[in-house]
Amino acid sequence: MWGTSTPWLGVRRLELRDSGELVLIDADGEVVWSSGIPDAPTADAPRPVPRGSTLRRGESLCGQSLTSADGSTVLFHDGRVVRMIVRGRPSHWDRFPDTENVLSLDHDGFLRLRELNGDVLEQISGPGVELVVERGAAELRDDTGNPVWASSPGSQRPTPVRAPELAQDDALAAWFTALIGTGHCVAVARDTTPRQVLDQLGVVTR
Repeated sequence: MWGTSTPWLGVRRLELRDSGELVLIDADGEVVWSSGIPDAPTADAPRPVPRGSTLRRGESLCGQSLTSADGSTVLFHDGRVVRMIVRGRPSHWDRFPDTENVLSLDHDGFLRLRELNGDVLEQISGPGVELVVERGAAELRDDTGNPVWASSPGSQRPTPVRAPELAQDDALAAWFTALIGTGHCVAVARDTTPRQVLDQLGVVTR
């Protein structure tokens, strides 16, 4: 168990930065508390930090995460465990080495799990140019965008949630056309119906 010891300090938001640092920020945008930046592997030169949903050649994941564009899927690394999380739940693919490690997409395009001293624990797949987290899976893709490897088959991935279609309301459409005309405006009508407003505007309805 741990705590930030920041009661009554005006904390307004929590922010997880690309470096892996977790910070609490007040209303003025000042950092009230920081977890510090996770130690980077020292065996090789420092690698660029991955961003968003994509790990590119020469980058590695250590105490960080990649998140799909729709926010449903996370490739999570806590310094030891590598895990896919889909819609808030641990999913189909993970790795539990007995030692601290980094998930690395090396310059030769191979996705590898390495010890902090650089030794290879597992060669997962390759070659590819980028590892992309999308809805339901992580994909290692080649330079044409085709998957070389995926953490889950497409048939096992969740389907996108579709917004329900709204029924067409011709009277409402005519109402907005009459209000807007050839220009632009914003109007709010209260305690009335579209037909009553159209009548007041002189619009003939059936």
